[in-house]
Amino acid sequence: RWRWKTSVAVRRARRIVTVSEHSRQGIAEIYGVEPGKILVAPEAPDAIFLEPATPVVRPRPYVLFVGGLSPHKNIGVLLEALERVPGVDLVLAGPFKSDLFHAGEITAAVQMLNLTDRVETAADFDDAALRDLYAGALALVLPSFDEGFGLPAVEAAAVGTPVILSATTAAADLLGDAALRFDPEDASELALAIELVRDDPAARRSLAARAQEKARAMTWERAAAVVEGAAEEAASA
Repeated sequence: RWRWKTSVAVRRARRIVTVSEHSRQGIAEIYGVEPGKILVAPEAPDAIFLEPATPVVRPRPYVLFVGGLSPHKNIGVLLEALERVPGVDLVLAGPFKSDLFHAGEITAAVQMLNLTDRVETAADFDDAALRDLYAGALALVLPSFDEGFGLPAVEAAAVGTPVILSATTAAADLLGDAALRFDPEDASELALAIELVRDDPAARRSLAARAQEKARAMTWERAAAVVEGAAEEAASA
């Protein structure tokens, strides 16, 4: 029913607004829509992620994942990569109450890989606490098979945290060479990226600075202007 409703809405719409060029291309391809009908209004980090942070300190360095636990998030490859990188923990942060089934699958995978003492979950936190989690991490890892935008990557970058991204996400295009990219089906490639941010402080600082510059150039004012323009065009079409 959802697919049918979306298909009807896409056909009837005078203008379509989405959050990334990646999504624009997908909508045009899947629904057979003329690309010129689709406008891109990129999301942006909220102001709190531009404020000074108090980095979270843990006994061991950690990488951070932020998001739900549904299968397309590809947590399995992140766990496999973590197994290959000793001395680094993983913090999974997100709203997990609606993902209890997938949380059970992930717990089983953690136990099978003997990572119980290296994986921690965090939930029910506010944006200030999330900002501090970003700031304390070696990197934010977004291993998803696909993401229409990838807001956690942009938030982490705005804080000044290096970002490691699946090459098939919109965020990989948005941040470009300011992020480390990997094949979402290749745990060894992801492990190498984690090792780089763990072992090379200069590379970590360079990645963080370049990503921060790109993320802080994204603004909600720009997004609002695109949406306003789309509404005006639709009204006059």
